[in-house]
Amino acid sequence: MSPGRSYKSLLEKDHQFSQILIETAKFIILILDPEGQILYFNPYLEEMSGWKLEEMEGQDWFTSFLPECDYDKIREVFQNTVHDIDTTGTINPILTREGKERLIEWANKTLKDPRGKTIGVLATGTDISIQASTVEELKKSEQKYRDLVENLADIVYEVDENGSLTYISSAVQLFIGYSPSEIIGQSFGQYIHEDDLPKAAKEFQKVLSGQKTHNEYRTVSKSGEIRWFFSSNRPLLRYDRVVGAHGILTDITELKRVQEQLR
Repeated sequence: MSPGRSYKSLLEKDHQFSQILIETAKFIILILDPEGQILYFNPYLEEMSGWKLEEMEGQDWFTSFLPECDYDKIREVFQNTVHDIDTTGTINPILTREGKERLIEWANKTLKDPRGKTIGVLATGTDISIQASTVEELKKSEQKYRDLVENLADIVYEVDENGSLTYISSAVQLFIGYSPSEIIGQSFGQYIHEDDLPKAAKEFQKVLSGQKTHNEYRTVSKSGEIRWFFSSNRPLLRYDRVVGAHGILTDITELKRVQEQLR
């Protein structure tokens, strides 16, 4: 076989391989001309959107596939790509034939001919609708949890490995007079009565070693008042590693006063 024939054969195989990749890719491959008209999209977009390439070829991408409210914004992104400005990471919805939205993250590249003239834009898109939905559900779930915690009569807290507060619920202000913003980032030990500090420090070390603990100790409020709390503590885990402690503090000051009166 001559060198010329071998080279041609390799080119044909390379073209066939590229075509197979494009036809079977599980992400969008889209080519637009400099005006935003559709030149090509792969079977994956056909499957996702319900539109066939033969129906949409030559149509305006923006008015065909985008929600009307996004026309101007995405056209601006497209023009930036045409002018060779990196727009990778853009996220926007596209519409299916049925009018449903799919959220797509794009990577865009300017296409140029051998003379350097821009002849279009190649865009590859990843459907992140499921991930975005999951994140939104997590946010809603977290908000419900926060709302619940903030309305508890008990104090909910989290501290890091050094004993510094990373979170404390609003109930702390009711009992010891400090707002969460005043004490987050501070060592919680500085609000514990000095006579109870050794006991609290010992319990904290147990929690860092992976144990759950329960204890009673006194705190000193902003006004100097001594208040008693029952503390229920457990390790705070991140990827199976203890990174601090969290728990609930229940005010038992009145109970302690009644016990003292009975004695």
